[in-house]
Amino acid sequence: IEGPALAAVGADAVRIIVAAVEAAQSFKAQDITAALAGLENVAGITGNISYKGVGGVPNKAVTIIAVEGGQFVFKKEFIPSYIPKFQ
Repeated sequence: IEGPALAAVGADAVRIIVAAVEAAQSFKAQDITAALAGLENVAGITGNISYKGVGGVPNKAVTIIAVEGGQFVFKKEFIPSYIPKFQ
């Protein structure tokens, strides 16, 4: 796994923010936060992302990567069985 692979997660975050701002039709934090909770199937580089009905945490795989000898090394990927509700 190369470092740029991690950039995809950052790009997804930007896409989510853009989608929330567009849905809110506002730049106010309260409006964007409210719109974020209703987002569904935002097309991301790592896959579609939905916040609607999941308590603020999208159901996405978590990837564990370690740095060994100065290199990124894939360790594990899984979808958590329990994610506490976002408050």
